[in-house]
Amino acid sequence: CVTGEHLVMNTFANQTLFRACGVTYVAPLSENVFQCEHKLYGTVVIKVARSLAEKRALMAEADFLSKYASDYWANFHGYGSQNHADWLMSQYLEGKTLNAIEPDLLPQDLITKLEFALLNLHKTGYLHGDIKPHNVIVTPNNQVRLIDFGSVIRVDAKYREHSHTTVSRAYSATRPCLRIGPASKNDDFYALAMTLLSCHDQHPFAGLSLQEAAELLPTPSNIDLPTRYQILIQKEWQRMRHSLKL
Repeated sequence: CVTGEHLVMNTFANQTLFRACGVTYVAPLSENVFQCEHKLYGTVVIKVARSLAEKRALMAEADFLSKYASDYWANFHGYGSQNHADWLMSQYLEGKTLNAIEPDLLPQDLITKLEFALLNLHKTGYLHGDIKPHNVIVTPNNQVRLIDFGSVIRVDAKYREHSHTTVSRAYSATRPCLRIGPASKNDDFYALAMTLLSCHDQHPFAGLSLQEAAELLPTPSNIDLPTRYQILIQKEWQRMRHSLKL
């Protein structure tokens, strides 16, 4: 959670950048993400990166969005640098993130819609790399959209070569969590399973990472998801237990 005072300071520091982008500041969405208005594109999102790690992630996101367009994620509008900060401009998506929606107000066919979103993403040859409730938006007409592509990674790319990307450990499968082996589509689907469970307050490891859970807890059971996800969670559990023993 970011304080209002911090956001005001941050916004003030970005005024020159906003002018250079040709946008008018509207509101903060998070510490480094801002809703703005653009004469040509209408409502847009400006994401700002200052540290080296943030810049690498933003460059990866800009590269992906500029090459691949889809109804399942925001349109790319521009990328550049200003005063030692990098910025990315993209379409503003109306709606709420999954973590901000009451469980009984979630779309009935949420699993199906999210699976379609991931399948469309994987057709590009990339994984999202950081699926979690904060990175899924449900629009006012109950469609789903994916956001925050700073951890995108090519299918079969080696995780150890992408050490700058962020991992949300409570949602991460074995390989991305430990930065070992090749990236697999199942890594996104495991994170999707954890995301769906968390939306209904049923995170099987009480919010612990898979690594922590494999060290401390018994094998998960009674998982309220389709069988394919139960099997996937069990496989990741066994893989993590095996990795910890090596």
